[in-house]
Amino acid sequence: MTLAERQAELLTSYIDLHGIQHNFDLQREMIARYLECGGLGKDGNSPVVSSCLEKLMCTFNDRKINLSASDREVAEIILETIMTNEFISKVYKKRLETAAHVGRDYPGSCHKYACDQEVFYNKRD
Repeated sequence: MTLAERQAELLTSYIDLHGIQHNFDLQREMIARYLECGGLGKDGNSPVVSSCLEKLMCTFNDRKINLSASDREVAEIILETIMTNEFISKVYKKRLETAAHVGRDYPGSCHKYACDQEVFYNKRD
């Protein structure tokens, strides 16, 4: 079993045990803390944003990249969920907005965000 499969199983067990509606704000706050847990940036006060999420945001906004409808839909859900979560810091969201700007205004530049994983599987360049 892969790490991702174990994590999915753990989350499923937790939701089954506590119910999906059990303290929804707590769940959103836990997600925010998990996303921001990377520590502090070089400036000492900005949370480290996952470069994979930055790459996801950048690629999603890059008009040169032709995404499948399903990839686009899933990415939109993920990114909207993050950007509307009031527990995620403004600094974190600003980093993601900057990545969106890079994709939108400098197509083909998303490679600047290093990520060990493919953020889209059905990308058609």
